[in-house]
Amino acid sequence: MDYSYLHYLRFESQDLKYRATVAVALAAQAVRTEDGKTPGHALRLQWATDALTNAEGMAERMSWDIVTSPSIYAKGRQSNDADVQAVVDGLINKFAGVN
Repeated sequence: MDYSYLHYLRFESQDLKYRATVAVALAAQAVRTEDGKTPGHALRLQWATDALTNAEGMAERMSWDIVTSPSIYAKGRQSNDADVQAVVDGLINKFAGVN
């Protein structure tokens, strides 16, 4: 991975930051309506509450994981909403503390 490119994606790509913030909010809303029997639901629900309280802050916390994901790194600024959403959705358990 090119460190300069990662730095650019992480700190200078406003579009990617905006997409990540929206993806976090949408993921949090989905978690709030998921089946209570979903593994790790209580932790995921707490993550969703925190994320909806401050979606931008949660996106910031997740940002290194987002930009270093293979799909986002490969497409960079060309990543679309679905690309970012898929990465954020895949990171929920990690950030919620679900093992």
